[in-house]
Amino acid sequence: MVNLDMVGWGERLMVGNSPGRDDTAVAIALRVAADLGMPVTRFRSSASDHAMFERFGIPALFLHRGTDPHVHRPTDVASVVDPQNLEEAARLVVGLLQHPAFPTAAVDRRLMGVAPP
Repeated sequence: MVNLDMVGWGERLMVGNSPGRDDTAVAIALRVAADLGMPVTRFRSSASDHAMFERFGIPALFLHRGTDPHVHRPTDVASVVDPQNLEEAARLVVGLLQHPAFPTAAVDRRLMGVAPP
């Protein structure tokens, strides 16, 4: 699972997942970013949509740029989004999907009535 959350604002793209969870996707993202010459920062957080997928054992990656001061406010408008930031996040995601080691296992069996571990 790749979660892009607030990637249109901020200085530096961050890649991470929840503490204590499978780091496979994060490790690959760091390699892909390095191959693309893209500076990224590693971080850990369970405060976004990726966390529930991890609870079901699905490898997840959280792309983020920090807390946007405009989020959920009247100033949260398209004009504060930096298109170059979106392009950078998109390039990383495309690179991930093209990477042969990126987790692509079917997850439907994990989501069909299975309680989170």
